[in-house]
Amino acid sequence: MEAVLAWSWERTPADLRQAAAALTPGRGGLAVADAAALVGADGLSLLRRLTQWGWALHTDGRIRMLDPVRQFLEARIDVEAAQARHRGRFFELLQARADDLVCGRAHAFVRSEWGNVGAAIDSGFATRDPSTVELVLLWAPVLFSRATTADALRVLDSAVALAEGRQLGDVLTARAKLWHHGGSTDAAELDLARAEEVGTRHRGLWFLRRGALHQTRGETARAIAMYRKASEMLSGPYRSDAVIGLAQCLMDDGRPEEARQLLLPALARARIEGGPRTVLYALGTLAFVYTTLDRFEDAREVSEEALRLCEEVGNTQNTAQIHNNLGNIHL
Repeated sequence: MEAVLAWSWERTPADLRQAAAALTPGRGGLAVADAAALVGADGLSLLRRLTQWGWALHTDGRIRMLDPVRQFLEARIDVEAAQARHRGRFFELLQARADDLVCGRAHAFVRSEWGNVGAAIDSGFATRDPSTVELVLLWAPVLFSRATTADALRVLDSAVALAEGRQLGDVLTARAKLWHHGGSTDAAELDLARAEEVGTRHRGLWFLRRGALHQTRGETARAIAMYRKASEMLSGPYRSDAVIGLAQCLMDDGRPEEARQLLLPALARARIEGGPRTVLYALGTLAFVYTTLDRFEDAREVSEEALRLCEEVGNTQNTAQIHNNLGNIHL
């Protein structure tokens, strides 16, 4: 196989060699537009010629490279330069989808590009490219929902080791969320304390994570204060998270009507600018509020809306819980 590839490589025009090199970092294939951007000017023409020469395949709307071909090329090209170009492309793609990644509207992109983003992050850590930290921060919401805790921690630990200054504070704040969700509240506390020492660029997120930690510990007054600050500083889906957390704490404090008044506009905003995750979060909290207020018909309506949304997006994880809530409402 290698002899055949070597024979073909010697006869491949220089512009196609450069184009083939640019595609080697791809994992799971590349969307045609991304592959064309990576190979440079006249990208679509170069891709057609690459497939004709057999250096790439065009299948299922993606440009793919067979592993034996990739391994052959990696021994003959500037791998780090190709990886840097690939990493830059995926940073641009994540940046353009930042809000969608937070609120769960980017399922198709995440499924198709999971391998590519992972490869971009790994290559950045291997070369200690500081821009990799920003890539990780953009990808963090996906890590929280899709990766195993061990894999997510591996990525965030590497980002902590590479980050500096207030950027480090942002990564520590993100890692605190992972610790918190995994039940390690002491580790979350340590990361948030260290983030406060070094400073953060996104102070509202720090207040959001601190509010969630106080809420878990039953420190309701402190949680309310943190969530209020977060809701004043944040926008988009993160602001919705802060408002919903604040409403939950008001419920814990015996103030369901205040919670309801907060949740209704938050739910309206989430329906417009949020994604399934944010809407489901708001609906679940609102159903609890209505049940507490003995408004069982309203609780049933929002629970059934949540159930329909779960079915639309294929969210089986929350379906059983909603059915259980509906059963309690009927009782």
